This record gives sequence, C-alpha cells and structure tokens, in this order.
Amino acid sequence: MRHDTLQPQRLPYRLLLPVLGMLSVPACGDDGGSDAADSTGAGSTGMTSTPTTDDSTTVTTTTSTTGQGSTSQDTTGVESSTGGAESSEGGDSSSSTGDEVEACAPELGLYANDDCTTLADGIDAYEPQYKLWSDGLVKFRYVSLPDAIDSSDADYWSFPVGTVLWKHFETTGGLRVETRRIEKVSDDVGPDAWVFETFEWNEAGDAVEAVVNGSENVLGTDHDIPAVADCAECHNGGEDGMGGGGATHDAVLGFSALQLNHEDTDVTLASLSDDGLLSAAVPVAAAVIPGDATAEAALGVMHANCGHCHGGDTPSGGMRLFVTVGHDAVTETPTYIDTVGVEIGMSPVVGIPDYRILGGSVADSAVPWRMGQRDGDGMGAAQMPPLATEDVDDDGVAAVEAWINSLPAG
Repeated sequence: MRHDTLQPQRLPYRLLLPVLGMLSVPACGDDGGSDAADSTGAGSTGMTSTPTTDDSTTVTTTTSTTGQGSTSQDTTGVESSTGGAESSEGGDSSSSTGDEVEACAPELGLYANDDCTTLADGIDAYEPQYKLWSDGLVKFRYVSLPDAIDSSDADYWSFPVGTVLWKHFETTGGLRVETRRIEKVSDDVGPDAWVFETFEWNEAGDAVEAVVNGSENVLGTDHDIPAVADCAECHNGGEDGMGGGGATHDAVLGFSALQLNHEDTDVTLASLSDDGLLSAAVPVAAAVIPGDATAEAALGVMHANCGHCHGGDTPSGGMRLFVTVGHDAVTETPTYIDTVGVEIGMSPVVGIPDYRILGGSVADSAVPWRMGQRDGDGMGAAQMPPLATEDVDDDGVAAVEAWINSLPAG
C-alpha cells in the first residue's frame, strides 16, 4: 500500500521536514516496520561488487571500470536478473540507429539505457564487508563521486558536494522493490547536507515512483519503504540518534576504512589511497577488527547494524558498538569496553537481562536478547535495531552469542 507518490523537491533533509509535517498520512516507519538501511559510497576507480543476501549468499558478481577512460562492466553468475547493471561504454547510451534511448527510471539518474541493465557513466558499484541486515533482501550499491573524500578522520569520512549514492533492493527471486538515492548538496556534514529520496518500482521492473511518506508491503512482499523523514534516524551524522547534539560527521554509512579493507572487490582501502581518492591515507593494518574469526564476526555484526547510533562521542545509551580504527586487541575496542561485564541498571524494557554482555552467559546478555526481539520502536520496546527490520537476523544473533560463549565466564 503506497502512502503517497509525491515527487519530492531536491531540498536538504531538514528543509523537507516542515513539508512532511503537513501531510496527514502516517509514515510507515512509525511502527518500526520500515527498512531504513544505509546508503554508502565509493570512488570512481575500477570496482567489483558482489551483491549478496543478508546471509551472504552470492547472487551476482559485477565488475566496473570507470573514470578517465571508457567504462565496461561484466555481469556473471546472475541468479537475480534485474539488479546487476553494466556500465555504459564511454557514456554512449544511444541505439544502433543513432536515436537517443530514454534511460530506464530516469528519476534515479542511475541507468544509461531503457532496460535498467547499463549504469550511467561515472557510476560504480561497491560492497561493504560487514552487512546491514535488511530482512534477507538482495542489495546492490552504487556511487558517483566527483572528487576525493576527506579522510582526515579515519573513522568518519566526509564526502564532497555532488556525491550521489544509491542502494537498490530486490527479492531473492529478482523482483525489484525499492531504490534509495542520497545526494550531498552542501559543504556541511550530517543529514542537513544531504537530500534523501526513496523510490518504489512497478511490477514490470521498468519504472519507479518517488515515495515520501513510506510504502508498506511493496508489490505484495513484506518489504516496507521508509518515510523520507525516517532516513536520518540512521543517517544521523552523530546527532539525535547518538545521544543528542549537532551532527559531527557525514551521513554516509558502510563506506569507510574498516568496511572497505577487504579483497572481495576491486575497490579497497588501499586502492582508494593509491588512486588519490582519500585526502589522508589510512593504514590497512590499522583498519581491522582485532581478534579471531569468532570475535571479528560478532563485532562486525554489531558495527554494521548498531554502530551508526551506538557510536561517536555521544553514543545512544552511552554504549559504543562502532569499532574504530587502530586497535590491536579485542579488549581495546569500544565494543568490549562498553559491554562486557557492564550491568544494565534501570531499564523500561521488561524482561531485559542484567548485563549488556556477560562472558560465558548468553542468558544474562542483553545485546543478543534485544537483537532477537521484534516489537517495534515505542517506549519500552525491546527490539534492536528499533526500526528498519521485521525479521530477526538469526545468523547475526548466532555470531554474537558464539563470541559471548568464547569469553571467560563473567
């Protein structure tokens, strides 16, 4: 059920709020059912993206080479026939007869041809190594980066004006359901510097409509599109959701030193530095989650799914789950320091365990317990994350529980 199909003006997030407030239709995110996942970005170098479902099942491998020369992209191993898109050759989107071809879903500014299989010139794909749970949907991520990223803060990068990022959602069967688009429009940081837009696909998968106030159960699926006003709940840049105060960093999630320090795609932390797309180099050896595979898996889940609110200088609830760069041991990470052996104290949540995390005791640990709840985002609700999901990430919960069981008994 689409709540509206208004075409939003390209205004910064904060300027849109008075307009949204005059609309009488409730936002679908009000009950925690919307999926306000991250939109993240990359540079304009050659990139390889492996879009996956949230359980890391490989769906498509897409390789893109763009930048100064011509652009080419090969799509192989396609299980989903609609999400992967090839890059245009030198930006040529004309037909063989010389007639100009109208781009598919032109509102997105993402495709060069009429069947949504070729990316527009200057757009690349990428993949973060730690995934945000989106109820099992397949996700494809794209970026257009006009200039180098300000990486002087190794943990929170700032993006140049004109950066555009897309996140495309579809079912494992290949049904397109949603694409999100954010564009940076000012030199400030935080949500006020960005325009947020959400789009719903038609059943044919060849056209979209802009959605301002959210849309529930898109195309007969369980997927809900968030209201534009809900985007800043996660893309908050350190304000509100992280404990209050003004934004301290940019609104992009999932495109960072830690997230890109892998070899699964052509774009890596090292390649961005080598290609001059970072203002300051971040040592590859420092941008890691320390510890064994069990610890990395657990801290990676919490970093990607919780760290945008539970991070920064004023983390929500005073608990940091965002892993910062430069730690040699798990015990040095903010996640360990703020959770292991720390008592909950007074809480409005009924039935919550006594400790944030208690070594050797899953039953006494609130973090995995709350990850396993789905009761919305109202006062006293136990669910974490509090919105953007209706289904429990069983693999994520299992990863955190495995780490807890590996810790010395508290």
